[in-house]
Amino acid sequence: MASYNVTELTDAVNATSTIPPLEDYQLMNVIFRCIDINGGIAGNSYCIAGCIGMASTSNDQCAM
Repeated sequence: MASYNVTELTDAVNATSTIPPLEDYQLMNVIFRCIDINGGIAGNSYCIAGCIGMASTSNDQCAM
C-alpha cells in the first residue's frame, strides 16, 4: 500500500478537472483512484458530506 504526502495528493486533485482546487484539510474528503502500476493516482471525486469506510480501506465511498 502506497503512502502519499500532501503535495502528491494536491497534485492528483489539481490534475482532475472535475474537482476544484482544495485546501489541505479537504483532501481527506477525496476518493482517489490508481492510474498506473507505478502508484500514480488521480482524484476520483470530492465528497462534500465526507467519506465513509467500507469493510476494507480500498473501497471507501462518499457519504450521502
